[in-house]
Amino acid sequence: MFLMNDDQLVIFLHIQKTAGSSLITFIKKQYTREKTWFGSEDKLQALSQNETEGLSCIGGHFRYGIHEMFSKPSTYITMLRDPVDRIVSYYYYLLNRPDHGKYQRAKDLDFETFLNTFQTKTSNFQTRRITGGNPDLETAKKHLLENFSFVGLTERFEESLFLMKKEFDWTNTKYRNRNITSQRPDQRHVPDEVISLIEDNNKLDMELYRFAQDLFEKRIQSLDAKTKAELENHLKSN
Repeated sequence: MFLMNDDQLVIFLHIQKTAGSSLITFIKKQYTREKTWFGSEDKLQALSQNETEGLSCIGGHFRYGIHEMFSKPSTYITMLRDPVDRIVSYYYYLLNRPDHGKYQRAKDLDFETFLNTFQTKTSNFQTRRITGGNPDLETAKKHLLENFSFVGLTERFEESLFLMKKEFDWTNTKYRNRNITSQRPDQRHVPDEVISLIEDNNKLDMELYRFAQDLFEKRIQSLDAKTKAELENHLKSN
């Protein structure tokens, strides 16, 4: 368990379309307002030392390495998602968000052209975020093992919330669903050639996701009988 206090910093590395926006509403309930900051990496870097030194939790679309801005001990948390499902969700999310900055570039693109146009967000994006930039699978695995107190799975969101609560001794488990992609087809209705192209472009992310699944399952299996019963009750009530 990560013992929280004012001299330690929790960093939520928010990867797009992994249920991070919903998770942020959950995380914010664990701290007083002045102890948290959520936003972009650029805006965080623009803060003064006086503005950052009192923070206990930050979150945003960061890359690994943002902890180097802070002198206090830190730990990361994140959510990972099946790479194919994440990219399918991202595509239809942009197509249905006229207010999004990338909408005009994306609105008339077929899926294959979209993958080529938005390659930085659709090619091993999760691996590069976890390494800090380089698409290096072994470095990403090392960071997850050594520098992340918790790695959740979008597909097992409620279990992830429960385990995160246990890891940080949080009490408030309420959250609000946000940024849900509507009007998107089930992955089974996406053409096979598109699925194959996504898989070819995300071989590292596929491996990293399988690695995270294994870590997640080991964490579940390590729970004692009482905690497993609590988890079962949590799942029944949500």
